[in-house]
Amino acid sequence: MPHFDVRIPENVLDGPVGPRLIHGLASVEIFGVPDGRWGVGGEVV
Repeated sequence: MPHFDVRIPENVLDGPVGPRLIHGLASVEIFGVPDGRWGVGGEVV
């Protein structure tokens, strides 16, 4: 499984998007993304 490094400015995490962003990244980290697919906000598309 590929590994992605994501850099997020701290001020983004304090805004309204922060909780959704953290949830999405955690979902991808825990469950992974199948080979040949893209993960967007924790959802595999």
